[in-house]
Amino acid sequence: MTAFGEKVPSVFGDIARRYGFEMRREQDGSCVMESDACRVRVSLGTGHLADVGVTLSPGKAGRGSSSTEFGLGVVLDDLNDPRVAFAGRPILSVEQLDPELRRAAQLLADHCAPMLGGNFSIWPELERYSAERLEQFKKGGESRRTWIARQGAFVAFGQGDFREAIARYESIANHLTPREKKNLEYARQQLQA
Repeated sequence: MTAFGEKVPSVFGDIARRYGFEMRREQDGSCVMESDACRVRVSLGTGHLADVGVTLSPGKAGRGSSSTEFGLGVVLDDLNDPRVAFAGRPILSVEQLDPELRRAAQLLADHCAPMLGGNFSIWPELERYSAERLEQFKKGGESRRTWIARQGAFVAFGQGDFREAIARYESIANHLTPREKKNLEYARQQLQA
């Protein structure tokens, strides 16, 4: 989608200027904003349905400590605030691209200032959490089914599909973390509002 390459610089330009990022287009079509402190990759998924993806990682100066990229949704989930969630919504038309890019940019600007400025102190916790989830998936059986339901709930919640998130969370009710219980309660409240 050629509109993607044109829209990202205009939507994310203020963030790039504010944090001193250099912006460039990669061969895979993604746009990278990078400084010594932080690296942000904005991409358009090319799977069955295209969606906007945003990942963060340490910049040029901090790459030695951790080169792990985490998606915006994973970083926001660590805030433990159900009002703040992100998972890319399917982009079915060019008209849907701009609002989705703006949603991601706003969440990035409003809630990720520490990382944009180079503070990646939450990365060890995110890496530990990610390793635990991968181990759960590898176990297979009930652990894998729980992992799949958990991932489905995470995506549905981040897309604002609260009905689907509730169904997924309820399917693993005995395995919910305190954060997931909070998200489930918030999703229920949003459907009642």
